[in-house]
Amino acid sequence: MKMTRQDIKKNTAPAAELVQELCTNAHTEGRKDMATKLSGRLDRLATQVSNGELSAVEIVELMREESVTWVNQWH
Repeated sequence: MKMTRQDIKKNTAPAAELVQELCTNAHTEGRKDMATKLSGRLDRLATQVSNGELSAVEIVELMREESVTWVNQWH
């Protein structure tokens, strides 16, 4: 005789919807992670700029270098 557990809810959503939800959640978590990393990096750059007494030209160059680093890292 086959026994069925009554305390376990069966998943009634179609598999495609579940996969879509998993992908959406993964994408959202990835974006949150990226925002956290970028925020931390910008904070470190701001600290470097304020401690280094950099000129406006040096700050702009630092920002450009950081931009290139991020583009190369994520493309």
